[in-house]
Amino acid sequence: MDTLVSKKPPSGAGPRKPTKEAKASHKTLISRHLKLVYDDIAREQLPKNLQDLLNQIDDGEVKS
Repeated sequence: MDTLVSKKPPSGAGPRKPTKEAKASHKTLISRHLKLVYDDIAREQLPKNLQDLLNQIDDGEVKS
């Protein structure tokens, strides 16, 4: 692994800029992974005390 990481590119070969297709592919991949993580969380039920607080706010019962 160290040899792969420490290997330098040939001289004169600067960093390549990603193509538009690569950027779109990366964006799609990142979006897919974020959805996998956060969709499960979004489906979870709110704790009762938080739901009660939100209901109080909706009803105008919370004092500032």
